[in-house]
Amino acid sequence: MIEINVCPSTLQEGFATYSPTARKLLFDGQEVSHVLDFDSPNNDSADNEAYLKNVGRIGLSERLIKRELDFFASEQPLAKELIDRSFLSEGLKRSYWLSYNYRRATLTFA
Repeated sequence: MIEINVCPSTLQEGFATYSPTARKLLFDGQEVSHVLDFDSPNNDSADNEAYLKNVGRIGLSERLIKRELDFFASEQPLAKELIDRSFLSEGLKRSYWLSYNYRRATLTFA
């Protein structure tokens, strides 16, 4: 697993997960892991079957979910350009880019 040293939400340095500020804003202060507690749906695990059941339960077609995940999982050239042009330090740019790619990889749907 990729180790991070910035909050995935606020990009504050010194956090291996969400900062207290991010937890307060996003999750009503609750402890939330930045790592999903199930495998990405791109493998052949039992989680894939559970994932597909949940997709159906909330009324979304598998085709729609696949299309949206494929879009977000594909590389967006503008994202790299925006990160490169940002005012972040070089270390934070690298961390942000690694986080972005990690999240894209977890969205791959086979």
